[in-house]
Amino acid sequence: MNTFILVFPFSEENESLIEGPFMMPGCSVSLMGKKQPPVNGVAELFSEHAIIDKEELEALQNHKFLYSIQGEFKTEEEFNDLNQAIASILKLGALGIYMENSGAAWTKNAFIDWIEEEEMMSAWLNFIETNDDLYTLGMESFGRPDLCIRLHHGEKMDLQGTLVEVAESLFLEESVFETGATIELESTSIRYHIRKEPYQPYRKDDPEYNRKGVWRLVPKK
Repeated sequence: MNTFILVFPFSEENESLIEGPFMMPGCSVSLMGKKQPPVNGVAELFSEHAIIDKEELEALQNHKFLYSIQGEFKTEEEFNDLNQAIASILKLGALGIYMENSGAAWTKNAFIDWIEEEEMMSAWLNFIETNDDLYTLGMESFGRPDLCIRLHHGEKMDLQGTLVEVAESLFLEESVFETGATIELESTSIRYHIRKEPYQPYRKDDPEYNRKGVWRLVPKK
């Protein structure tokens, strides 16, 4: 199943947070909530992923407890509902959100900015760089394969944008790719071959392993 686990650090107890199965008003996704004690290293997860200011860092270092939610979404409507539910939890006092499936970590204001800019899918993805390739991480939550591309095919930020654009097509348009298929990106008019990758940078027992596999994008000359 394409489940997700999201973790929210809090600076103080909040009695309105529900443990066990629950539904949030206006959210079509069934959730499972759990409160947990504070753990070391939370602040480092956030600071390693994105730039945060000193005040945010200190608050994360001094968090008092963690609240996690787990669930599953399948459609764009459910995904949008879930993001609004996340925003509601953040507005209850959470300092930020850590996405266990991708390793992405955003402070409260950063994640809400993603939602307001309608770049919600980008917030759910992380990028892993090897010597030769750039991979997405986190697509299993969407029930889709991760994607990769050679680093020498362009500037890293541009390649990240390419991977996100194809990832959105996979999920939002429910595109079905087969080995040898060709896709043309609207943003660049570049055409890519899609090829199933026989390997991925994680072992099957790693939490980052995507059971849907990995697809490689190869520019078509």
